[in-house]
Amino acid sequence: MKLSSLLVFSSVLFIGTTALSSCNPNSIPEKDIPVIPCEDDYRTMYQIMPYSFADSDGDGIGDLQGIIDKLDYIHDLGFNGLWLTPVQQSSSYHKYDIDDYMSIDSKFGTIDDYKTLVNECHDRDMTIILDLVFNHTSDDHQWFKKSMAAASREKYDDPYYSYYVWNHDTSVPSGYTQIASNLSYESRFWSGMPDLNLQEVLDHPDGQLASDLKEIMRFWLEDCDVDGFRLDAVTSYFTGNVANNTAFLTWLNDTAESIKPDVYIVGEGNWGGYSNENATYNTSGVNGFFNFETSTAGGEIASIINTMRPSTYAYAINKMWGLCEGTDAIPAPFIANHDNGRMLGFLSGRDAPERMKFGYALLQMLPGATYHYYGDEVGMAAIVGSDGKVKDEDKRQPMPWGDEYTCKPILGSTNASDDEKYPYGTVKDNLKDTNSIINFIKKVNTVRNQHLEITHGSAEQIYRSVDMAVTATIRSYQGQSILVVINAHSSQSKTYNFEETQFSEVVGQLACQSGTYIQQKDKNVKEIIIPPMGIAIIA
Repeated sequence: MKLSSLLVFSSVLFIGTTALSSCNPNSIPEKDIPVIPCEDDYRTMYQIMPYSFADSDGDGIGDLQGIIDKLDYIHDLGFNGLWLTPVQQSSSYHKYDIDDYMSIDSKFGTIDDYKTLVNECHDRDMTIILDLVFNHTSDDHQWFKKSMAAASREKYDDPYYSYYVWNHDTSVPSGYTQIASNLSYESRFWSGMPDLNLQEVLDHPDGQLASDLKEIMRFWLEDCDVDGFRLDAVTSYFTGNVANNTAFLTWLNDTAESIKPDVYIVGEGNWGGYSNENATYNTSGVNGFFNFETSTAGGEIASIINTMRPSTYAYAINKMWGLCEGTDAIPAPFIANHDNGRMLGFLSGRDAPERMKFGYALLQMLPGATYHYYGDEVGMAAIVGSDGKVKDEDKRQPMPWGDEYTCKPILGSTNASDDEKYPYGTVKDNLKDTNSIINFIKKVNTVRNQHLEITHGSAEQIYRSVDMAVTATIRSYQGQSILVVINAHSSQSKTYNFEETQFSEVVGQLACQSGTYIQQKDKNVKEIIIPPMGIAIIA
């Protein structure tokens, strides 16, 4: 539905192999394979919280010009898509309580700055998606002020009255905020975020609220030329009502497609693992919903690392595709984001960079559009408070550039040293270190972006070792196949023989422990030695 024409080979990016060969003559050189320019939705996405990312004007707050100035950094790491959390006018640092949908918060810049960012992304063959918050607004939004005035006067025929959900009973339902003895409004998140009455859109798709929401989408898709949306709080559109959530998603998707037919939309969806609720939402036409089952310390990726058993790798891929069956949806796996926390904590990676590398490699061997949270490439940490919890502010701390672009800590975040927050140092330091997480991520992205079988393909596990530490999985797409071999053991190298397969040579290797590499003792025998936490791509 939203796929462009067939992908073609274009500019070539090669993985250097000289260092490996010079270290050991029996290491397998990697085959020079061109990077495939991504012309559809199966992208390698980079998530930014603008407030904390890059400060271009010295006020301590991140801004759009800072993102523009650091865009080459993101592109050079191999990311070809960008998701920004909300940028519209709002009194909060996170901007999820929007005052004006068709604006840019003055702390971040101007509409012209945003349009420049979009153009700069497109010049680099990168897409950019906008965080679309339609579950609620700020209580400072003009819609809410007009609606509250109508509700207070019981002017039920005022068109703005029906923009929000009002209760005129003296008893206050759960999830509502009381403003008078017989007046309260729905606000599932908090009182400063009144919920929009999206039932009004379903009942009156040609009504004023529906028209206003459509104009917001048209403004960003046409006037600002964004490539799509990330949908916030999908399950709260109609709390507990999957059918109505799906109906509104269908309206939203159809409306967006009527404006821009190739629009890409990804939803937050249900946070549960392999949720059938998300499978239902996929029927709406939306491109996909975040695969929470790959995220956090309890997800598939952390489980593979902790148990040293990658046999769930093929299962996870097939389960993701299963949720999309019968629809045009694609998976959207991730490990961490602004709500969940940091990859370092989930993968126990503070003193173990190989765990960070391996986790990231496992993520990027998954299909669909993968999502990476800014700063995880340099091992940023989310500080745990004295109560054992991590505050939202600590999940969204400044990117440690090591230069004048570094923002000030968010007000209310935990006071901690840079060594605690940034155990692997700054971006500047990491870029200089050939063994750093950041340089490994660049290599992983290159491998991912070279193989449609990884980004688009199905999975068939053909081998599992007796100790279950090694698996071999065929990834196939449009008649082409590669073999992905994973050794998840944390300390032991493993031998894998692929004589009985149709595959012939290693074309990519991801060795997560510094100084290790895939070896082939005899060039005439299809047998390799994979180091601990290593992945081989065989074609």
